[in-house]
Amino acid sequence: MIFKDLGLNSTRSSLFVTGLYGIAKFITTAVFLISVVETLGRRRSLIWTAFAQGFMMFYVAAFIALKDPHPREHVSAPGIIAVIAIFMFVSFYSFGWG
Repeated sequence: MIFKDLGLNSTRSSLFVTGLYGIAKFITTAVFLISVVETLGRRRSLIWTAFAQGFMMFYVAAFIALKDPHPREHVSAPGIIAVIAIFMFVSFYSFGWG
């Protein structure tokens, strides 16, 4: 649903991006657990990724509030950046909280 709010209006593209979202979440969680969690530490990773997640959601919220994308419009460049911000959010979530 959030991808439709960002301007990805077709069901096919929205489902494709949702699938990519799940794959990105799985891969980033696996990579972080295997390589980084013990060297960085859990407390620091929670703190830093919480700030990064907040920034990503702030951008998405600001984009929706300022642009108010309509389902019949094409996805603009800031809309694509908002989709990337959601993927970055899930990566940061996987690094710190997942």
